[in-house]
Amino acid sequence: MPATVSARCLLSVLVLLPFVARGHPGQVTRLARQWRHVGSYGAVAIGGTQLCFFAAIQHVPVGVALLIEYLAPVLILLLGWVRGTSAFSVVTLAGALCCLAGLALVVDLGSGSTIDARGVAWALAAAVCLAFYFVRSSTVTVGLDPVAVVAGGMLVAGTMILVLAVVGALPWQVSSAPALLADHRMPIAVPLAGLVLVCTVAAYVTGVMAARVLGARLASFAGMLEVVLAALVAWLLLDEGISCTQAVGAAAILTGVATVRWREERAVDLTAGRPGQ
Repeated sequence: MPATVSARCLLSVLVLLPFVARGHPGQVTRLARQWRHVGSYGAVAIGGTQLCFFAAIQHVPVGVALLIEYLAPVLILLLGWVRGTSAFSVVTLAGALCCLAGLALVVDLGSGSTIDARGVAWALAAAVCLAFYFVRSSTVTVGLDPVAVVAGGMLVAGTMILVLAVVGALPWQVSSAPALLADHRMPIAVPLAGLVLVCTVAAYVTGVMAARVLGARLASFAGMLEVVLAALVAWLLLDEGISCTQAVGAAAILTGVATVRWREERAVDLTAGRPGQ
């Protein structure tokens, strides 16, 4: 897994580099001046999240790891309430609980699998890193082009993982064997291209843009839709069925996100002195 993560990060840099070079003059200079912010974004928000998640699924089922990782929105809520940057809201809390309940249904936790404490710890670490991702994406990178931010972060994350593998801190295994997707064998370059272009470049660039527009809290709840879309893609491409339980869970997540969104808009209306709709 570390080899896959490092490859997707470093290959993404190669894809984004021409766009960074053609971007606004001085973009690279501004990126270098904010090296601390970009470095933490790459090391923690990108590299840390992926490494902790992949470490977690070595000990617990993927569904359990996803559920724990997506406690990130709740962590952001708690942080805002503790720091006093956002007022406590029963409506927002209800939306958060609705999202978490829906997520539990979508990932189907009723398998009866035993829970390993090491996997839980790694998944909690992934949740902290994911919360950091949303906060960082919505704040410190403002003023920089999203493409430049993602390119810088990917360079840091990919290099960090590569160095850790070289010194023996992470396992490293590479294979050129054909990949198997939907019962079809294909060159490894095909899924790798999809992993880099769609799952990394497009996902992270649009993610930074969304976090800037929506803010860390709402963007983190909207991010829960990733699990729902993953189930839909698996149904369409891999012929994996969607159970009634998962459908109910998806509806619960959508309801929760809509609730948080409504509360955010109402808070903005009240702050601006307009009656909430």
